[in-house]
Amino acid sequence: MTAETHFSKHLDSLRNRLKGFEIADYKWLVKGDISGIQDFIFSVKSEKASKTLKGRSFFVQALSRLGIELLKKHLPPDSTDIFYDGGGNFFLLSKMPVTDAISKARTVIDQQCKGEEIYLALTEYEINGKKFPEVWKEINHQSGIDKLKKFQEDLLAFEPYGYKEWNGDEWKEINDYLFEELTNELKKKKYPLRVKFNLASGKTVDKSGVTFFGYQLALGGNIELKDYVTGLPKWNETLRKKHKDLIKKRREQAQPNEDIETNDDDIIEFSFLADFAKDRTGTDKLGILKLDVDNLGKTFETRADWGEAKNLSEGFSWFFGEFMNRLLDAPFDDGKFSDNLYVVFSGGDDTFIVGAWDAVFEFAHLLRQNFEAFATEMKPVVSTEFTFSAALLMVGPKFPVIRFAKAAEEALTEAKNWKDLNDRKPKNGISVFGQILRWGEFSRSEQDDSKPIGAKQLAKEIARMITKDGSSRSIIERIKRVAREYEQLSERAAKGSIPGPKVHRLFYTMRKWKTEKGQPEDDKSRRAKLFESEIEQFSKDLLESFQKEKKMRYPKYPVAARWAEFLTRK
Repeated sequence: MTAETHFSKHLDSLRNRLKGFEIADYKWLVKGDISGIQDFIFSVKSEKASKTLKGRSFFVQALSRLGIELLKKHLPPDSTDIFYDGGGNFFLLSKMPVTDAISKARTVIDQQCKGEEIYLALTEYEINGKKFPEVWKEINHQSGIDKLKKFQEDLLAFEPYGYKEWNGDEWKEINDYLFEELTNELKKKKYPLRVKFNLASGKTVDKSGVTFFGYQLALGGNIELKDYVTGLPKWNETLRKKHKDLIKKRREQAQPNEDIETNDDDIIEFSFLADFAKDRTGTDKLGILKLDVDNLGKTFETRADWGEAKNLSEGFSWFFGEFMNRLLDAPFDDGKFSDNLYVVFSGGDDTFIVGAWDAVFEFAHLLRQNFEAFATEMKPVVSTEFTFSAALLMVGPKFPVIRFAKAAEEALTEAKNWKDLNDRKPKNGISVFGQILRWGEFSRSEQDDSKPIGAKQLAKEIARMITKDGSSRSIIERIKRVAREYEQLSERAAKGSIPGPKVHRLFYTMRKWKTEKGQPEDDKSRRAKLFESEIEQFSKDLLESFQKEKKMRYPKYPVAARWAEFLTRK
């Protein structure tokens, strides 16, 4: 099934949400912004990560909704509307003044967030007939200021969760256990997640839900959270049969008090996900995918009116929420992506996924292809184009969670800050193996074979030559050498020199790949076309380097070589 097929199957559910919005009698806008999310979610032990990460992520989403309920408590019934909720922040419209409600809410927030790793900052802005772009710009500017004023309503300390006798490492163990309980309950829930809100006191996290700010968000009820992504890989009979030898070996190696959980609906631990990848490729690594939408603030700020902005927020919520649940069920290997991927969070405008490395790399391609289709569908509705940047990492199954989370954030920042030949920062790229690629360099669209192949297709081609056709793995080193020679020739062209003999030798080397020993005739013909396309593209690039006096980038080849190397260790 192609990316376009996945997207088109669910178009009606998107279009049903794009109904615009009339500001009408709403006069005030409140922004809630949760800070400290990254450290809060990822400060877990690696061996317990799969058992607690989802609970911590859900807690952040729950805190946002509970903050909305807290504000509504101090405002007249039917006087508010949720304009946006996702990614750790919300925007709430109100027909009535909100200053008093915010003051009362801040008192509760300051009391309950004291000593915690996260905080909910509130900001108000009077709309008073102003255009959306002005309101959006001003409230976000003020929100940045208000986030620096934590606990302005309350200077008293408090006792977290009522566990006065627990502190330090002992309290952290209690905290981890509570989030493990919540994660275990979430794994049982099917899409869409159903919840309800109850008045409650105190603070707690357990299998029944999250209690904070005077309310409980309880699991089970009649309110559908359509944009919540379940995204947990779980054991089933098919997977147990497929990996019975792996499970047996793991149990034989287990410590006396170690329980290897592989019953139906048990969450598949990260170490098993890495082993799944090893079974397919010979490489036992986890893949990490982190992404977010480029220039989202500016994209909203330039919307013409409230209706267009509402459609934009609904669209992003749908894609990274409701549609993401559908996409995880897409086929991969002889199963589904959902068997191999653990979605830590996805919502608003960003996503963080951990999983079997080969599945994560393939899913990055699938997600990007569907996002392009989504952006095309949205353009007539919101009159703008948008893109996302991403980071792909490979780590060992025992690599510390907090470290791979920080590494992913740093790699994503690099992807957003790379410069093109004109010294611009176009974003819309992906960081892989220390290289920054444009999306077209990472992977070509399935429907467009007129363009040069991407690193993904080249890696698969190399892997097939090695595993199916009997070619030597030395071709991987030859690909790396071609990448270095490309860079050197481009550098010389930028200085006004194109050494013809070296260019011809390079092209001769590439043309020889199609005649690698043992290749079937039909593969030779297909590869001849493939490599001729690469040669043609490089010829154009070389001429452009000469004319613009600027060195071209060729990250596709080293990335493809590394990718192929990891695919062929079996």
